[in-house]
Amino acid sequence: MQTTDEGKIDLAIAVLSTNSASDGDVHEAISILATATRTTPAVRERIAEPLILKNINNLIAREPQGSNPFTATALRCVGNACIDNDDARQIVTDAGFSWANACLQSSDAQVRKLTVLVLINVCMDFEPAQKQCFEQNLHFLLIAIVEQTASFGDDDDDRHYPIELLFWITTQKDAAQKNLTEAEKEMPADVLARLLSLPWLHRSNPNQNGNQPGTDDDDFSMILEVIVTFLRDPVIQRQIVHSQSVNSIWQMLLLNETRIAALPTDDEDAKSLLISMSTNLTWCLSDIAANPEFGMSYMTRSDPVPMASNLISSVEETIATVGSESAGNTEVWQNSRTANAACQILGNLLWGLPVKDTTSYVFDKKLHEPLWRLIATDESADLMHSAAGLLIQLTRPSTECQDEVGSVYDAHAALEQLCEHEKPQVKQDGIRLLKSLGKDCAVNQERFASLAKRAMETLSETAANASTSSEDHITDLSR
Repeated sequence: MQTTDEGKIDLAIAVLSTNSASDGDVHEAISILATATRTTPAVRERIAEPLILKNINNLIAREPQGSNPFTATALRCVGNACIDNDDARQIVTDAGFSWANACLQSSDAQVRKLTVLVLINVCMDFEPAQKQCFEQNLHFLLIAIVEQTASFGDDDDDRHYPIELLFWITTQKDAAQKNLTEAEKEMPADVLARLLSLPWLHRSNPNQNGNQPGTDDDDFSMILEVIVTFLRDPVIQRQIVHSQSVNSIWQMLLLNETRIAALPTDDEDAKSLLISMSTNLTWCLSDIAANPEFGMSYMTRSDPVPMASNLISSVEETIATVGSESAGNTEVWQNSRTANAACQILGNLLWGLPVKDTTSYVFDKKLHEPLWRLIATDESADLMHSAAGLLIQLTRPSTECQDEVGSVYDAHAALEQLCEHEKPQVKQDGIRLLKSLGKDCAVNQERFASLAKRAMETLSETAANASTSSEDHITDLSR
């Protein structure tokens, strides 16, 4: 193969266009094309042929642990061929990613790193490749690599590219699993545990850590988004419950809030990005807590009160602390967003349990007291909504519970905040809570009579055609 550069390229392409070339000629051809495709778009176009890319992939996959000295060269050739070339990407996708599966498990860190970069070129803005990678479970291997880069990835790109690739691939989860059974959608327990550990492994922020290595806010949010993609799946939610891992999701929320609190005051973009992740995690926690299996897993038959688990204890502490009159000693993560999540978790847990299991929260823990203060003093409509819902749960067991919940000094002011709120949803929460407090409870009917009357008048003034059910909520209070 000794000829001009252009002739070498022609000959190299000819060699890879057959199935009869010797290994030596194939190796030399790939070396020539790896160099040529790096700088010459026309050569990339020429090798975007099924047989050529198949022969290159075969060489890559021949040594599963990447011990073949030509593995790296062949990887570069495939990666270069796919730069801005959807035809090449489709050919690689159609041939499958068994070669990538082998190389991502290579004992050679450089082969693993190069494989990630090649897959970046294949998958960039190309959903068919992303979907095929998910279907072949490459995300399982990428989770392990993202785990590893938290420790040895001193270069920012070493951490960034595996995270970005994992993010792209998991966006195809729903499409890739559309026709799978629930059993087929389950994630191996070790992979799931590894996935849930990633935020802690990547918690170090280079912007707050001098020149030390770390994961920036964009990459950290991508890790959370990957996790949320799986947490939205009821199958994964059940796995989380059965493995007693719900506390990991709660702690993940607190970790994210700690990161938010450490942001510079003028970094609005990062703040908005990470707050959206807190919102997503809260929704997932709320969904998980609404699952009846959650209540069964976090309660004991001999004691109807929730186990003194880290999760429930932390949830209760957050509500009590954020709603305290002296909140000066709170952790940075104890705020209206985490209090909102705590109310949703506990409210959904109690909703699925017998009403008698709620009594201790009223008479022993007096959880209603900080809840009333939260509603009376916090401006978050989301928190007011979830706190009102939890208070409704606390009134369910008996008229004694209704009386106790309604007897708190802050109750009247908090109910005014709800019933006079500008948002219809929050106003309706106040009406529902008034109804729950007054149902068959003469003490509360008298205690909140003026407020109920005023709320009914306001409702009539602002919505002359209000539904009968809304008016019934108010009149029920005086029955």
